Amino acid sequence: YVDWVTNNIVTGTLYLVLEDKTWQEASWFCRTHYTDLASITDSQIQGKVEKTIKDEGSRMIWIGLRWNFLYSSWFWANGDQFNYSNFEESVTVNRDFKSCVAVHKENRFKWSNECCKSRFHFLCFEIH
Repeated sequence: YVDWVTNNIVTGTLYLVLEDKTWQEASWFCRTHYTDLASITDSQIQGKVEKTIKDEGSRMIWIGLRWNFLYSSWFWANGDQFNYSNFEESVTVNRDFKSCVAVHKENRFKWSNECCKSRFHFLCFEIH
């Protein structure tokens, strides 16, 4: 796990869960045991995510970002604004349902949209 600090106060913790789950199962697990799947809303949090998963064996790690087909936009599961992005160069959301996002460790920690039914390890966060 990795804590993040705001004004010298620990405000949250990232937890890497080493179980293979679909995006929906991972979301449920995080909401049950922590707060939610991790939101990466700026480069500082992106750096903490990289530090958390760099030595982990899995190449893809679910985060809390998902495509909303109704509104044709990305949204964070916990409601955070989608203002920061670290996607691979070309991102296409199509009817193949590659609408959930994972951090691709082997591609410089860039984000990759994947089929939500794929099973990956995942990153939860907990707010203190």
